[in-house]
Amino acid sequence: MAIVPIPILLALPLFGEEPPDTERFTQTVAELGHDDFRVRERAHKQLRAAGPEARKALEDASENSTDAEVRERASILLRRMDAGPRIRQAIADLNATEWDTVKAAIYTLCDEFEEDTGAAEALSEASGGNDQSAKMASIIHQQWKSYQRQQQSYVRNSSINRAQFLQQYYVNYRKNMKRSAEYMCKREFDKRLAKRKKLEKAQEEKVQKKR
Repeated sequence: MAIVPIPILLALPLFGEEPPDTERFTQTVAELGHDDFRVRERAHKQLRAAGPEARKALEDASENSTDAEVRERASILLRRMDAGPRIRQAIADLNATEWDTVKAAIYTLCDEFEEDTGAAEALSEASGGNDQSAKMASIIHQQWKSYQRQQQSYVRNSSINRAQFLQQYYVNYRKNMKRSAEYMCKREFDKRLAKRKKLEKAQEEKVQKKR
């Protein structure tokens, strides 16, 4: 029976040990640029399900891959992976007392819809109250639902090249959705701001009377 030197034994991987994340997902990441759309979509779903375990491989692909589609899809997956904290912070910022902060949060949330990051679900859950954040979350969520209905209607009735039509529609509607959500949320913000100022004024008058 051959005797294997101890240093070599130590260098061998343990039975059942998994390779590093980057190596384990290299082939799947490469399939993001496959000629077959079904293969690309399957790889996309597998990497999305893998979550943080695939991060290293995706980061490497987004920076170093020579395939433009692999770089783009890897970047999208990384963005989706990091979306949770970003969405939660934006929803919290909807309750800010400074309009610029609220506006930035509205735009962030509208952009998240395009990436299918769970923003719609998060906004739906956040819209169940009466505070400023809940009301604005409800407004933005309603805008998204309206977008989906219009998208379905336009796709059914479009007579021009669908790919070209959808590309134009997505770009234009993204701008319109932001503007509409901003306008409606600004009305809610101004209403609450006026109410706060009225309450503050009443409190000041009450203090002055006591003096």
